[in-house]
Amino acid sequence: MSDGRYVLNFLGQKTRTLPDPDAFRGYFTDYTPEKWRAGVAGGSFKYIDANDKHFDLIVAHSPAHGISLMYNAGKGRDRMTFVSVSDAAAMAEIVDVGVDEFYPVGTFVAPSQAWAVVEAFLTDPTVTPGEPLMVDIEETDWPEMF
Repeated sequence: MSDGRYVLNFLGQKTRTLPDPDAFRGYFTDYTPEKWRAGVAGGSFKYIDANDKHFDLIVAHSPAHGISLMYNAGKGRDRMTFVSVSDAAAMAEIVDVGVDEFYPVGTFVAPSQAWAVVEAFLTDPTVTPGEPLMVDIEETDWPEMF
């Protein structure tokens, strides 16, 4: 993706502007909660294309539950949002991942599953992640508080 720009913020590390999967892989494939505790509760991967269309992947961590993902494409009324869903029945149960960031328990997946989505985003952020892991937020019982 050479016609746009990346802004990659992860675990409080220095902001990156190159989509280097190797910089993030070990946090997911060799997962330990201690690696994630070194920084904030997750990260924000952003890509802005040449037409100023925004693509975001939000990554949140809970030591007890795993990794929650939210993918956004576009802005305003044209925005599409997809969330990871591991347990649709647990969408009403909310967990605080730190610094007043709250996520439904049903959105947390295994780190290895999350890595597949992160790696795909770093390869081509304009491709919408699909089911079974990522589901259009309109198709979920997303809590109204969000």
